[in-house]
Formats: sequence, C-alpha cells, structure tokens
Amino acid sequence: MSKEERDRKRKNKKRLRLILIFFILAYLIFRTVPTFYATTFKTTLAEEGELEDVVKAEGVVIKKEDVYKSEGNGKISTYYKEGDRAGAGKKIASISLTDDKSALEEELKEINVKIENLKKADKEGKSLKTDKKEVKENLSETIELLQDKISKEDFDGVSLVKENIYLNMGKNTDVSGENTLLKQSLDNLNKRKAELIKEISDNTINYFSKECGIVSFDSDGLEDIYSAENLDNYTLDKFERVNLKEKKIKNNDKVETGDFIFKIIYNFEWYIGCIVDDSKKIESLETGNTVEITANDGKDRIKGKVEKIEKKDGKALLILKFNSFFQDFYNKRYIDINIVKAKYEGIKVPLKSICDVDGLKGIYIKDISGIIRFRPVIVLGHNDEYAIIQEGDGNNYIKLKDGDETRKTVGLFDEIIINGDSVKEGQIVD
Repeated sequence: MSKEERDRKRKNKKRLRLILIFFILAYLIFRTVPTFYATTFKTTLAEEGELEDVVKAEGVVIKKEDVYKSEGNGKISTYYKEGDRAGAGKKIASISLTDDKSALEEELKEINVKIENLKKADKEGKSLKTDKKEVKENLSETIELLQDKISKEDFDGVSLVKENIYLNMGKNTDVSGENTLLKQSLDNLNKRKAELIKEISDNTINYFSKECGIVSFDSDGLEDIYSAENLDNYTLDKFERVNLKEKKIKNNDKVETGDFIFKIIYNFEWYIGCIVDDSKKIESLETGNTVEITANDGKDRIKGKVEKIEKKDGKALLILKFNSFFQDFYNKRYIDINIVKAKYEGIKVPLKSICDVDGLKGIYIKDISGIIRFRPVIVLGHNDEYAIIQEGDGNNYIKLKDGDETRKTVGLFDEIIINGDSVKEGQIVD
C-alpha cells in the first residue's frame, strides 16, 4: 500500500470519528435541553374534585343574654355547671353576705341532731310501760345505761339515752303523755329551727333563672353591645370590633356589689354578624336567602338565613340567623367563618393553568408524545386557587356556548401545564 493510500485511510477514519462525536454530542444536547425547560413546565394531573366558592370573614356571635349581677358583698355558691341547660325559675346561684353566720349554721346543725334524737326516743318510748312504778324502773335502767355509754365514750349513744331520760321524766310527770316534756322539747326545737333558718336566709341572696337557656359563668363584657335585641340598630358605621373584657366566676369566689355572677343565654335563636370588605362578593345574596357557613377550620357546617344586608361604599354588613348548633358557639364571640356561596363538582384544575387564547378559555396539556396541545374548557366555578371545569362526553368533547361547535376538552388524568402562559401550541417538551 502506497503512502498516499495510507494517508487517505487515516483521514477517512478521522472524519468518521469526528462525525460520530458530533452525533453523540447532538444526542446529548437534544436530551439535555428539554430537561432545562422541564423546570419551567410544571405539570399536574386533571382529577375529579369539588370546591366551594366562599367569602371569608370574621364573624361576631350575637346572642340574647340575660346578665345577673351581685346585689351585695359576699361569697357565691353555684348550683349548675358551665354550659348546663336550666329551665325557668331554677336556682342558679346564691350569695352569702359578708356578715359571719357560721355560729347560726352550727346551732342549726345541733338543733337538727336533737330533733332527730327526740324522734327516735319517741318511737322507742311508745314501747315503754305506762305504769308510774315501771316508769321509775325504766328511768333507773336508763340512767345506768347512760353511765355505761359515758364510760365507753359512746357519745352518740349518750345523746340518745339523754333523750330517753327526758322521755321518762315526761312520763313521770304525766303518764298519759298528752302534755309530755318530749312534746314540749320538740315544739321548742322546731320553733328555734324556724328562727335560725330565717336568720340565715335573711343573710343570703338567691338567684333564679327568669327563663330557660344555657348557664354560663363566663363573661366577655360585650353582652350589651352584641345583643340580639339591638339587631335593628346595627349599621356599617356602628358595627365595630370591641376588645373583650373577660371574667370567670367559680364556686366560692368572693364578689362585690355590681359584679357579674352568671348569665342565662337564650339558645333557640342566635346570630352572626360580619363586615364584608367587597360587597360584590355577596351580590348574589338577598334577605331571606338560605345560606351555609363553615367555622372552626371547616369542622362545623351550619345552615341559616340572611337576616339583614346593608351595603355602603363598596362594603357590606351581613347578619345571619341560626337556630341550631348553638352549643358549639354559646361561649364564643369572635370566630373566623366561610360564607358558602356555591358548590361545584367536576374536574379540578389549578386556576392559573387557565389562559385565554383568541377569546377562548382553555388549558394547555402535554400529550403522550410530549407535544403541547390547547384544550378549550368551560369553567363552572372557582376560588382563589382552583377551578372546576365541565367534564366532556365519553370522548371528552364539549359543546361551546357560542354555537353548536364541539371541541375536545381536558379529560381525567390529562397532564396539565400549571403555568399556561409559559408554553405554546405544538411545542415539544420532555
């Protein structure tokens, strides 16, 4: 082989190596560039879902509350627990005035013990013989029994035996028993008991419920401001957030004249009032409409009616009326609520994936070959983050509102481009 042929072969091999390297580099670039673009073209799958069109607001719980205040200085006793229901005319609390009545209460206890012992003695005394001689013998036996009780330090027994002695002494005075010392003792004790009860009662103020409702010993100081009786007076200018002035009452707390002690909350009707910053958000609501709200992070869902709407300067005052689930809200004043305007079901997509192309709303999807396709959609409803679009027929076709034209729309599990404005029809992505 000549030198020229060898040089030619070397050049051919070199050329082949360069061509091979070029194709390898081109392949790597082709595979790498879409990867860079993929970071921009974030996608998600179209799935069935539902959403609610809601208006968020801070609600004020408005109730009919009857507040009870202390009429003197003293110590309170409570007879119901927080949140209990009480009927009308029930004793809810009492206040023992500051004057010391412990001596009266102690004497009353002693009187009750004596009365009880005399009743027992009377019952046992009926079995004793009525002959004077036998009465004396019973008296002697009773005295011996008394000495025995004393020696054994059985003081309860001593009291009972003493009453038996009174009984026998009475029988010794008048065996017929019609005017015995026992009867006189019982009469005197009952008379003194009545006197003591009156003296103690005069030193106590009792509080009874005027009507039925929920008992609460917690006050926020706003019962008069946010009252159901003031509904007609609430306006946009006067409906303001007021700071709470909380106070809790417990059994045996000391109170002074004029202090809050408890309240009875009428639990059949209650209200929530709120200010809506943009009145257009509730333009579909009218007085008398049924409305649903959610509260407590969606845990509570309640239906009520629109009681009042006042619009002014782009804002609105909305007052809603409810007659259920009050037990969950009786001790709350300010709550975050969602006013549900509408519910939608269909295919749930990110709101920002919807774009406008030549006056037609639609979504860009990536088909199985990696090519970007535009799909018209009909939006049923949306919130700030998601939209519900109408599902197509069995072949994913929908009829556009303007005319009889049908177009293929987004189907379940289509890969949606989240940022629709960042791609174009026919673009190829990985």
